[in-house]
Formats: sequence, structure tokens, C-alpha cells
Amino acid sequence: MNEEIQALERNQTWFIVDLPPIKKPIGARWIYKLKHRVNDTIERYKARLVAKGYNQVEGYDYHDTYAPVAKLVTLRRLLAIVASKGWELHQLDANNAFLNGDLIEDVYMSTPPGFPKQPENKSTTGYSLFTSKKNGSFIMVLVYVDDLVITENDPSRIGELKLHLYECFSLKDLGLLKYFLSLEIMHNSSGIFVCQNKYALDIIVDTRMEDCKLASHPMVQQKHFVDNNSPLLDDPSQYRHLVGWLVYLMVTKPELCFQPELCFLVHILSQFLSKSHAKHVEAAKRVVRFVKANPSHGIFFPSNNEMLLQIYCDSDWASCPLTWRSTTGYVALLGSAIISWKTKKQTTVSHSSAKAEYRAMAVATDELLWFIRLLRDLDIPISGPMELFGDNRY
Repeated sequence: MNEEIQALERNQTWFIVDLPPIKKPIGARWIYKLKHRVNDTIERYKARLVAKGYNQVEGYDYHDTYAPVAKLVTLRRLLAIVASKGWELHQLDANNAFLNGDLIEDVYMSTPPGFPKQPENKSTTGYSLFTSKKNGSFIMVLVYVDDLVITENDPSRIGELKLHLYECFSLKDLGLLKYFLSLEIMHNSSGIFVCQNKYALDIIVDTRMEDCKLASHPMVQQKHFVDNNSPLLDDPSQYRHLVGWLVYLMVTKPELCFQPELCFLVHILSQFLSKSHAKHVEAAKRVVRFVKANPSHGIFFPSNNEMLLQIYCDSDWASCPLTWRSTTGYVALLGSAIISWKTKKQTTVSHSSAKAEYRAMAVATDELLWFIRLLRDLDIPISGPMELFGDNRY
């Protein structure tokens, strides 16, 4: 708690003033958390001071809220590049998470419980992923709220950047990147392996399915989930909680290549959060039984990878029986490493399968172009032309 208060004071988060008679302060409270390692041992105790923002009124106390949150697909792309180039990955953690933007509105908060002290200094924040080039070397920083991942092609620059960040923020140096946003990251001479073994085991424990039977496939073929005759669940909160677990589990499960139905199934189950039946719960638990068979399944980014971009896309025409919209699916590879995948319902109704296919290819092309711009910014050459495969053909 002392470290949290000291970091807030150094960043001049607030000023102690007398409350005006017409103003009402928002409250503050302490949030305590145990940070665990991958093996479930306690890494450190963490205390965070938060404002009770739910007492604020939009348009009066605030207008917009922002937080630097990097896309996890960006993290996978970064890992693929780092593995192929043999660079190091370092991780930093901010002692406190707060927005560094200037507030236009006057917001009054009660002093922290037990710490009625006068604070001091403030800095600005950057984008979720940004780069710096200098004399042929460059450095990349990926920001996710209060966690930072740093990589470079010149080791000396990491030390310079860390010293600069220490002057601006209260940070912890966590060393080489090993555990980030529930992702377990393992390095060796052959490449980088990423999985969510602990996260998958947590799902099994949370659903009390430690003794369940394993499932060889995530779903039963030709199973339909739309049933207007079945009664809705009295309390769908547990189903929503489980689907939320599974959606995040897809971060390291590129099942579009190996088990095509898994990613698609989780996409389907997430569409029934407001109107869920018993059969939806049964299907979600079957996914857990399938994951339990191999919880350490993940992605490997080889070190001897070539910079060749390929993407495979397809569409399931008019697959939604409720809206008759088609579903787009694609998987993108950098050499032999899978860097991104997606399955999503299209925004409009396609009048033919050809239109659905073209819409899928348009989404896949956008994905390729985004990654090409990232590689060009880093001065990383592409080995050959991009290849787009639509419906198993060029």
C-alpha cells in the first residue's frame, strides 16, 4: 500500500484541496490481490487504490475513458518476429495503473483510507505498440494497461529505455518475458512456445470438472443450437461466465487448422449469452472436456522461420438460422508460424455464396495489409509475395 501511494504521489495524480460546498466527492477503496506464478506459488502481494467511478455521471464528471490495451493478435505477431530474429523479450510492470491524460473536468475524490498525504509529478503515455529507430537499431514496446513488453535488435538500448521509464514511472523489472496475461511463454534455441496450460486448468477447476470424462471432439456433428421450444435458463450467469473463459482460451488455440469446429463452436456459443438453454451449457462443458485432454496445447514460433505471409480464408454461406448471415473464417501464417485467426459473423446478408466468399477474402486481405505495414515499419523484408487462399484455391 505504501508503494502504491508513493507511486501516485510521484506522478502527481491528485492535489489535496478543500471540498467546495456544492461538490460531492467520489469514494476510494483498496483492492488487494495475490500475483501467482505459473506453478501457482505466490509471486508478490499487490495493493491498488481505485476510485469509485460508478458514482460519476457521464457528461458531468467525465466524457470519455481510455486505456492503452494491446491486441493479443499483435502480441502473437511480435512473438513470431522476435523468435525468427533471435531477440530478447523483457517485461516491466507498473506499480499502479492510471490514465496519464489530462482531465478537463474537476473530479473530487476522498483521500485514500489511512493515507491523507500531499502528492507530486505526472507523465504522458504512449500507444499500445510503438517503435523507436536510431542509427540502424530499433526498439519495440507493447503496452497493456500497466504491463510492458520490450524487445529490440540492440541490447544496449533496452537499458537506456528502462532507465528513462524508471525516471517517469514506478516500475518493477520482471526480467525475461515468461508469463503475460495468462500466457505462458517459453524460450529455447529452436523458438518460442506459447500456451495457456494454467488458464485451462483453472477453467476445469472453476467448472468442477476435474473428474469428468475426456472428449475426443469438441462438438457433436450436425448439432443445432437454435431451439425456440426449450425453456431458457433461470440463471444464465454461470453459462456466460464459462463462455467468457472459453473465448479467452482461444488466444492460443489455433483450432481452425487442427480441429476446425472448436473456434467456430465457441463463436456460436457466444451468440446465446442472452437466450441460453440447457443444450448450450452441455455443449460448453463438452468443450471443457475436450480441452482437458490436452490443456498444454499451444502455438510454436520457430527461430528458423522465413518471412513469407500466407492466409487461408473461407465462409459458411447463410449459416445463421436466425439472421441468415454468413460466417467468415481465416487463419494467417508467417512462414510456418500461425500468427492470427478469426471466425466472425458477417455484418450483412450475402445473396450468394460467391459474395460471402469475396467478403471473407476482403477481411483476410485487411489482415495481411496490416501486418505488412508493421513489418515495413520495422524494416523487416518479406521473403516473397503475399498469398491469399480462398476456398482452397488462389
